[in-house]
Amino acid sequence: MENQVEEIKKKLDIVNVISKFITLKKRGRTHMACCPFHQEKTPSFTVSPELQIFKCFGCGKSGDVFTFIQEFEKIDFREALEITAKMAGVTLIRSSNYNQEESHKKRLFSLNFEIAKFFHYILLTHPLGKNCFDYLKNRGLSIKTIKEFVLGFAPDKDDLILNYLKKKNFTENEINNSGCFSKSQYGRTYNRFKNRLIFPLFNHRGDICGFSGRVLPGADKNQAKYINSPETEIYHKSDLVYGLNLSKDAVRESRA
Repeated sequence: MENQVEEIKKKLDIVNVISKFITLKKRGRTHMACCPFHQEKTPSFTVSPELQIFKCFGCGKSGDVFTFIQEFEKIDFREALEITAKMAGVTLIRSSNYNQEESHKKRLFSLNFEIAKFFHYILLTHPLGKNCFDYLKNRGLSIKTIKEFVLGFAPDKDDLILNYLKKKNFTENEINNSGCFSKSQYGRTYNRFKNRLIFPLFNHRGDICGFSGRVLPGADKNQAKYINSPETEIYHKSDLVYGLNLSKDAVRESRA
């Protein structure tokens, strides 16, 4: 792995890589721009082609090409390594443990996709979702917005979603690890978001990491107005910005 990191570094020029994300202007031996990591009017973000590093003298962020990708895209080192490897034309050598972990995460993302699809169908098509749909309609949300954010409704009947997921060949263990379900003291699996308006939580790549659920008018006042998925292997609340998957291109253009 260390050899491949060095190979990628040697094949990439940090100026060319960062220029794919923000507009740099050459000033002497360095390149400069307004920092993409904090708001500023006078450029203090510098990139050195000689040292192959960047540094912002305003907020203090600095590092190499991997660090920039991590910070800009809000991803971990491994994901940054994959992105830069593609840029450099390097095929990464992965361990069997890595492949198993990635396969497991893909299953969880696929499971969350099916959960969101089911709740979305209930909201738009099924009589069980009519009250929730009417609530959104009265709040002024259009069908386009509902579809764009894949909003849904979680019905009270747990068997509907559980049977659907089992028909999609997801195991009970996978279902319980999704964060959308909990176990009762009697061992029964139940949907923790039942009778709530559902907001799927996407990462910047458009994968569904978790869910947020809102109670509808008339619900028991002792209930929390909003609840989120618990932390899972793919859902970390502090890492997500709601709607970033839809707005990241506009944000990137505004920084150019």
